[in-house]
Amino acid sequence: QRKAQCTENAAYIDDDSVHMCVRDFFIAGTETTAMSVYWFVLFMINNLDVQEKLHNLLDKTVGKDRKPCISDLTSMPYFEAAMLETSRLRTVATGGVPRST
Repeated sequence: QRKAQCTENAAYIDDDSVHMCVRDFFIAGTETTAMSVYWFVLFMINNLDVQEKLHNLLDKTVGKDRKPCISDLTSMPYFEAAMLETSRLRTVATGGVPRST
């Protein structure tokens, strides 16, 4: 088993520990993304007027011939605002600091 020494007095970190940390970060990121999408979809279901505006904006900006890409966000501030509002209303990080509006 390969080990790396951080400094002379530091503890060793083995490959298994590194793999477990990377796995934990990956799972945490996946869960955060999934919950963000979940809340965004839920808000769109409950706010049909916003959903319709976003749909029309996507059709106008992206069209029906291609999929949207991240560079399209600069042309769709309303869409970006909807995503940010979702994050504001429902934080997905556990133990987040409570906020007031």
